[in-house]
Amino acid sequence: GCHDQLEDIDDDNDGIDDDNDSCLQGLLDWISSSATDFDSDGCQDLTEDDDDDNDEVLDFNDACLFTKIGEIVDTAGCSNWQKDDDGDGVNNADDLCPSTISGIRVTENGCPDLILLDEMSNEASEGNNLLAITLFSLSILVIIIALIIYVRNTKSQP
Repeated sequence: GCHDQLEDIDDDNDGIDDDNDSCLQGLLDWISSSATDFDSDGCQDLTEDDDDDNDEVLDFNDACLFTKIGEIVDTAGCSNWQKDDDGDGVNNADDLCPSTISGIRVTENGCPDLILLDEMSNEASEGNNLLAITLFSLSILVIIIALIIYVRNTKSQP
């Protein structure tokens, strides 16, 4: 048989040669794949690897797990393509309108849904029209009441 450290190039049988394996004496007889070892460092993500995406931000502090290998990240562990500064659900790298107001529905490019905004505008216009009609009606009613009071007061005076 092989004397592991001298003859075997994969001591823990994970599919990563010892020269590239960060966990040489790690768990035995599992196969490294993108599902079990995202950064291909030879350490099983669930049990041995504290930085699954190898971005130098430990997983418990990493706001963006599984960043593409080699991407530049901020202190939260997020690359630009993962960030969404305006919170509209479209990452900064794809967002053509990066300062969308919170709560506005957007299209896949991060810009406000103009069809929805037009519908909302029409609804607001209809609401404004109803308000204007109501205020106009109340104004007419107040004028009529004032005229009735005026006429009664002038008739009762000699």
